[in-house]
Amino acid sequence: MKILAAPLLLALLPLTTLIAPNTPPQDQANAWVQAAVAKGIAENTPQVFFYEPKNASPYDLYEVAAQLYGRALLIMDEFGEREAENLMVLGDDRLLVFDFPEQAQEVLALFEKLDVPSEFIEPPQAPQLVTADYKPRHIGLDDLALALAPFSYPLENGLSSITQMRAANLLILRDTSERIDEMKSLLQRIDIPAKQVELTCYVLQASNDPEATADKLPPELTSGLIELLPFYNFELSTMGVLRLSTAAGSQAELDMQLLDSDSNSSYRLQLRVNAFDPDTQNLSLTGLESGVVGPTGYTSLFRTDASIFGDEYAVMGATGAEPTFVVLHFKPIG
Repeated sequence: MKILAAPLLLALLPLTTLIAPNTPPQDQANAWVQAAVAKGIAENTPQVFFYEPKNASPYDLYEVAAQLYGRALLIMDEFGEREAENLMVLGDDRLLVFDFPEQAQEVLALFEKLDVPSEFIEPPQAPQLVTADYKPRHIGLDDLALALAPFSYPLENGLSSITQMRAANLLILRDTSERIDEMKSLLQRIDIPAKQVELTCYVLQASNDPEATADKLPPELTSGLIELLPFYNFELSTMGVLRLSTAAGSQAELDMQLLDSDSNSSYRLQLRVNAFDPDTQNLSLTGLESGVVGPTGYTSLFRTDASIFGDEYAVMGATGAEPTFVVLHFKPIG
């Protein structure tokens, strides 16, 4: 902010009209200030104030005050407009403040606060560090360490404030008591068991035989398929049930022997959990693959990514002239 001041103060530059030309520079500044004050200053213009430190160095006080309150004022004299700094060190023992009274009083109050004997200034205390450990219960060390990354910083000994001890499956925390409490609070919120679901896989053979029976299938499953697809009925080829963790990255594989006792083949289902939303009951699966394991080895039928909802019968894929359908259904446990 630039302010027009009375044609008196000029950033402590000597006014030749007021001061003898052979006066030493410091005496010139002092005489200039005295002349400016003697002229009198209106209440709405900057004024001159002095402060003589008793304990602190004026240069130290100036450095602090300049960072907080330092600014330039625009003054006008017979030479025209020019900028004047509002703070200055006079000699080695005084400070000059040139500003409006309210702002100047703030600077002077700062000088009073800082101008105390050194023995009364408490040196900054190094934070007291303590050590604690945390043993994961449900989530791996790497994932927990990643969650604590915002708290991590290098210590003086070159180690990190958060260290993994893989052999003991421990996190070692070195920090202040307050920050360790924050870290443990976070760990307790996130280190909880993942939800589990019961996943059922149905392998169905489509049939155009009106006499075919679907007694072994849930009626809501067959009725929905018959409405959508041009087949009279669906027969159960095999099925399997497994308990699945909904933690991201959980993998599962399910082999299901065909119900036909003469067959040496089985269906295999492989999948990986991508995410689970307990509020919407949406289970996101990736790398979901179905195939047949026979005497000559494994044959993949299809591979896909999919999302299914709780209590929904979701068709994952179908293959063949008389298609074989793979249907998944899950319900939460607990």
